[in-house]
Amino acid sequence: MPQDPEVIKRTLFIGNLSIQCITDKAAYSQLKTMCTKYGKVKAIRFRSIAFAELLPRKIAFIQGKFHSERQSCNAYVEFVEEESAKKAVELNGSEFRDRHIRVDMANNDKSHDMKRSVFVGNLDFAADEEELWKHFGTCGTVENVRVIRDPKTSIGKGFAYVQFTDRAAVTLALRLQDTVLNSRKLRVQRASEKAIKEKERATAAGTASASAPAKPKAVFEGR
Repeated sequence: MPQDPEVIKRTLFIGNLSIQCITDKAAYSQLKTMCTKYGKVKAIRFRSIAFAELLPRKIAFIQGKFHSERQSCNAYVEFVEEESAKKAVELNGSEFRDRHIRVDMANNDKSHDMKRSVFVGNLDFAADEEELWKHFGTCGTVENVRVIRDPKTSIGKGFAYVQFTDRAAVTLALRLQDTVLNSRKLRVQRASEKAIKEKERATAAGTASASAPAKPKAVFEGR
């Protein structure tokens, strides 16, 4: 994410984009066209990219060594005007190239609304947001899905959070306990601040003991 406060204010976060937005010029053009409906775009930077080889991230990006089991990525779209980014937030939950995208201001640090969210555990590490969006979409309107990923590899850690627009959907979502996704029985429970902190703390400890040194993030500027 950009570090300059002035840049952050006019930057939009878009999650669950197809990796095709990086690998295919037509997909990239469609993404930029979608964004420019709200104002002039200065740059698009892609993040949360999983690579197939243990190369420096910038080199792996340039060589297109993308992980075959990770078909999504995130992006930061920098607009020329702050108001353009704010208007584009209305894209949240819409479909782009057959994927429901999560859209928000880059500087929005609000935590999940626990009362409208469920914790989903025992996920396949290759599971992505779209699979969960569709799996829980039968319970109500999904507002966003957040798969927790290793910050160095961008591969899932095995758990996620699904937030609905309506609290009533949580009750229905809990009934999906032990349903199967990618040959794994899901563990579904109400989200809570305590549970989230304990899970992320335990996962972070495990990651720290096994992870390799951090590599520079890939950057893909607007064309």
